[in-house]
Amino acid sequence: MLSLFLKAFGLIFLAEMGDKTQISALALAASAKVPYGKLLVFLGSALALILTSAIAAVFGEALSRCINPKWVKMASGILFLVFGVLFLQEAFTMRAEPATETPPAAEAPGEPGQDSGTDAP
Repeated sequence: MLSLFLKAFGLIFLAEMGDKTQISALALAASAKVPYGKLLVFLGSALALILTSAIAAVFGEALSRCINPKWVKMASGILFLVFGVLFLQEAFTMRAEPATETPPAAEAPGEPGQDSGTDAP
């Protein structure tokens, strides 16, 4: 039992390091301007992770009753690899494409080139 607990802890801990969830919590904690803001961010993000993990555990157990766990593991591994390849492909594509778009220059209201909708000054 302890082995399964340690596997789950280690896997989730390593998977979440540097993840967008952790970066979001970091940004929220850095911008927290209320008393106990960092504690509230910690409690909120911990509760969210607990609930999503509980949903995954319940769904995983229900799925293993309907489908052989060997097939679930195999499908999970294949999906993990497919998503990994897709993310790597997207990263290399983004790196290879030069930035061609430049943002439009900001114009103050009423300047030439901007339609105010009226002809009156």
